[in-house]
Amino acid sequence: MRNKKGLEFGFEWIFAVLIGGFVIFLAVYAASKFIDSGNLQKGSEVGKEIGILLTPFETNLETGKTNYITTKEETTIYNDCNSAGDFGVQNISAEVKSGFGDNVVRPGAISTYKNRYLFSEGKVTGKEFYVLSKPFEFPFKVGDLIIVWSEKQKYCFVDLGSYPEIKKDINELGLKNVFNVTSVRDPNCPAGAIKVCFRGTDRECNMTVDGTSVTHRESGGDKTVYYPRLDNNALLYAAIFSKPDIYDCQIKRLMNRALNIAKLYEEKSVFLGQRGCGAPRLNAFFTNYENKVNGVAGPNNPDITRAEAAAEELGRENGYLICPIF
Repeated sequence: MRNKKGLEFGFEWIFAVLIGGFVIFLAVYAASKFIDSGNLQKGSEVGKEIGILLTPFETNLETGKTNYITTKEETTIYNDCNSAGDFGVQNISAEVKSGFGDNVVRPGAISTYKNRYLFSEGKVTGKEFYVLSKPFEFPFKVGDLIIVWSEKQKYCFVDLGSYPEIKKDINELGLKNVFNVTSVRDPNCPAGAIKVCFRGTDRECNMTVDGTSVTHRESGGDKTVYYPRLDNNALLYAAIFSKPDIYDCQIKRLMNRALNIAKLYEEKSVFLGQRGCGAPRLNAFFTNYENKVNGVAGPNNPDITRAEAAAEELGRENGYLICPIF
């Protein structure tokens, strides 16, 4: 009898342990789900806030300005560009570290904008994010370029001898984590920094700038993107700080926007011409510009330099007018 009672007690004890363990498991699982849900919501909110915070960085008469965004927890900003449609869309989402162990939740809801042009890596992680905003004019203002990197990303601009305006930007705009150095082995270049060479093709360069192109050395093969010379280096910075695929997508979006703005200005020119203050000769320059810009917006590897001459001509002719169109 005593053995039987002992067995009965053991079974009840085991059963209680199993039930207790199951309850604890459910509690932990529910807590983790609650945290996951909370952080998913937080990621959605942060993504939306980042999109809103980028608004004050749009430029008016400035040639550029800088600022920064800080977050309480380590955050990853996801930059996704889609060029489909008339203007394409800018998608921004964020992922916030959960605080439950070392887990990170999936990105929050995506915030979508038709008038934002964010240039960065596909994902940028940190607690502090640096923002450089520059207007893009081609030859009229098309939009503001928002360039973002984090405190975890450092860049060494190597041999800026023929780019004095970039030296000026580094000092006057206070570009964080951007170092002006003379060589890839300069002791002022921090370890692990991305080396951007403005002259020469040293094998230690992560990127090379050559006239109107920036070549990224990537594991899957080199990738070259193109920028014009007449836009105050706005797209040069964008080409350096961006993932090449994102850069090319944003170029298509900017060219589609430029095309639509050009058509509006063309209509304005006709309207003013009817009142004796237009310039019928501009029509040919608008047509040439629209054809060239349309050619950039379509290809998989857009080369904006193909439309640069047409933009320069249109801007020059507009400057000659008594009543400028733009």
